[in-house]
Amino acid sequence: MKRITDIHLASSDTCTGCSACASVCPTESISMKIDREGFLQPCIDTKTCIGCHRCEKICPAINAIIKNDFVSHAYNAQTSDEYALNKSSSGGAFYELSRYIIEKEGVVFGVKFDGIHVQHDYAETLEDVEAFMGSKYIQSEIGNTFKIAKSFLDQGRWVLYTGTPCQIAGFKRYLNRDYDKLIMVDLICHGVPSPGIWEKYIQRLMRRIDAGDIKDIRFRIKDIGEGGRNNFYFFFFFFLRDQQWHSYGEERMKNLFYAYFTRHLFRASCYQCPYRDMNISYADITIGDYVASVQRLERDISSTVIVHTKKGEDVVQKVSEHLGVFTPLQDIFVNAYYEEARNAEQTERNIRPYKLSNRLAMIFPLEYIRWIWMHDRFDVVLKRKIKKLWQKNIK
Repeated sequence: MKRITDIHLASSDTCTGCSACASVCPTESISMKIDREGFLQPCIDTKTCIGCHRCEKICPAINAIIKNDFVSHAYNAQTSDEYALNKSSSGGAFYELSRYIIEKEGVVFGVKFDGIHVQHDYAETLEDVEAFMGSKYIQSEIGNTFKIAKSFLDQGRWVLYTGTPCQIAGFKRYLNRDYDKLIMVDLICHGVPSPGIWEKYIQRLMRRIDAGDIKDIRFRIKDIGEGGRNNFYFFFFFFLRDQQWHSYGEERMKNLFYAYFTRHLFRASCYQCPYRDMNISYADITIGDYVASVQRLERDISSTVIVHTKKGEDVVQKVSEHLGVFTPLQDIFVNAYYEEARNAEQTERNIRPYKLSNRLAMIFPLEYIRWIWMHDRFDVVLKRKIKKLWQKNIK
């Protein structure tokens, strides 16, 4: 038996938490555990590991990335289903792709809330798919969904699997083969905040407003205000108090977790994400906001649909009956996909203070550490103070 020292998984700075290593381990010696920043990291049980190195062979963080030969192109899309459009964060592209799979008696994998916990799960009806709709701005727990999805595929069923680009990369490498009935969909990803910090934040808020059981949590509620413009809430949830259901929401500019999210204090791997290039996606289709419609706060926000494979193109054309698609050429690409890439590149400047802030946020309420992001980065503030003192002494 090989010693555990022979196994070299991705470091904490490069691991994406995709869980591919834990899913492929034949002895279940790898488990995903919360680290000091609230992210899931793989942990190896030295007593049961057999040193087969399968975890190393499939890890997308330590193996060469495969680029697509297909020329990716984008669509602006919006569902014709009014109910689905109102329930979606954007234009309902995910709903229509799910409808296509469900009508083929397939299975849809997505992300849902279990209380305040965010996890991957699967649905076999459109009614159950609704739990996956809407944005969740926290990294989800994959659990054993890679294994479950593979079992459905081996049975010959259609499967739609959605996730962040790094999760889809992990799933692709876990399967290690192509399936004709598999459609993989990733997201235009801004970066993943810590699920541990999210859960501590919402628990404190629930204590403050005396909230009991949670019925539903929604990000990006489409609340129409004056002039027909959208007033986005960052999150909005329904909770039980005194045996009655109540609602609570905060607009994005007033929400502390939103401030944390937009200041790019993410998982370490997000600061060096390799999936910014359109030719590096492992998915068949990428979906996200059509940024122009979000910036204008339009009532009927549409989706960006970026096709990466011939199979993805065929599916988009087949769902076009319900998902109206049109192509503003490179406009979508520049405004949506590359905008996120530029945001990711800018976050690299914050790589020094992010660990400190994440670890502090796992201990203290966000109100106590907002100084890290509300004005300038800590290192910038410190340099400015030193410069002023220096200039003062010279004078």
